[in-house]
Amino acid sequence: GAAVPEMPAEPAHYAKIIDRSGFFEVTGLSEDDRRRTAMYQENDRRMQEQAAFADYEEYLKALAMKAEIGPFTAVYMARIAQLTNKSNQFNLTTRRYSQPEIEAVAADPAYITLYGKLEDKFGDNGVISVVIGHRQEQVLHMDLWIMSCRVLKRDMEFAMMDTLAERCMEAGITEIRGYYYPTAKNAMVKEFYSRQGFDKIEEDAAGNTTWRLVLTEGYGKRMRRTREMTRQEVYENLNEVFQYVFDDDSIEVNDETTANDIEDWDSFEHINLVIAVEKRFQVKFTVGEANEMKNVGEMVDIILERMP
Repeated sequence: GAAVPEMPAEPAHYAKIIDRSGFFEVTGLSEDDRRRTAMYQENDRRMQEQAAFADYEEYLKALAMKAEIGPFTAVYMARIAQLTNKSNQFNLTTRRYSQPEIEAVAADPAYITLYGKLEDKFGDNGVISVVIGHRQEQVLHMDLWIMSCRVLKRDMEFAMMDTLAERCMEAGITEIRGYYYPTAKNAMVKEFYSRQGFDKIEEDAAGNTTWRLVLTEGYGKRMRRTREMTRQEVYENLNEVFQYVFDDDSIEVNDETTANDIEDWDSFEHINLVIAVEKRFQVKFTVGEANEMKNVGEMVDIILERMP
């Protein structure tokens, strides 16, 4: 039920009563909460390290990353529940869970659950990814896939996918169904399942999509990575980015498109465009590339070269 404080007749005492009632006290702290300041400091050191590398792949190797991935365990339940309620951008379905609900899912054999921790030479990022799927016969339906934005572009999502596929095959599951429900904040993962090797099998008028991955004995870590986005698929995604940035649903770009072809494509909007493209495709342009690209075709060439 709801707790209601007994308020005195004199308004001057309201603040004291509310303060002493304890309604706004922290009820629990995860280990990640206790380390939050240290994590921010560690992330600053990572950014300084990245600035010293021209090649992003070499920077990732230099981090000496180590992942820990496994089914939900009691020690991380509070953090897992917390992450489901805080993650908005890298969140495919935006489902929220309380800690009791997380514990119930973990105990139910009809579910496959995974948490992911990531540490490197600078420190421990803690639990940064959560996956929940429920089984119906030989198909696993994905209820939740989230990841903290502080570890974007570290390839953690691929490690989670590899582990998920292994768990499914061990359980006799032959197919995974993924779901993407668009929100104002999660456009960056619109094509997430495509990059994982899934095929889109359904899309409604609201942009909700359903994806399918058929698992075989030949599935391996390279299966997903060899699924490359075609140039046409890049343009399909780019059109959406351009339409969003310039607020014009009629925009369709091609290899020859330049700033002269699109109204409002000035230096300021160019910065917004580059940032949006980097987020959509999980790539990074150098300052020189961002300033010197002659047309959209050159942008696509770089995207195809660097896309994970």
